Amino acid sequence: MWKTRGKRLDEAIRLFRHLWSGAPGPFDGQFYRYEEGYFGPPPPQGERLPILIGGGSEAALKRAATLGDVWQSTGLQPDEFAIKAEKVRSYANGRRVELGARTSLVGEPADVLAKVKAFQKAGAEHVCAYFGSTVEEFVPGMRTFAREVMPGLR
Repeated sequence: MWKTRGKRLDEAIRLFRHLWSGAPGPFDGQFYRYEEGYFGPPPPQGERLPILIGGGSEAALKRAATLGDVWQSTGLQPDEFAIKAEKVRSYANGRRVELGARTSLVGEPADVLAKVKAFQKAGAEHVCAYFGSTVEEFVPGMRTFAREVMPGLR
């Protein structure tokens, strides 16, 4: 199963889209199939319920570009993000995919602001913030971000 995990995920995404559409069936994939079935209630967005796909491998970038609605990187610096974001755009071939970065926003407010702006310049449409690994770090970091960094982003 390890060697087919990517293909299984791709097919599972197509299966979810099929189920969310409200179509009664059948679904005939390589790994998943059924003749008749009912999934309900379907989400209000139907098969267009947004799917976020993370990862930095070529397969993940292609998956996000062709099957997902949002690509979110993890652990990249803005220059690395820009390169991978461009790959997602090229693989998407004109299809709309939101680009986002999950990153640590720990440090002096001016440095954090500069980092967020660098991600923005690199093409990030959102930044998922990581303010620390404990409540004692996270809450003060979030407060500092709201008070001292956010005004610089408006």
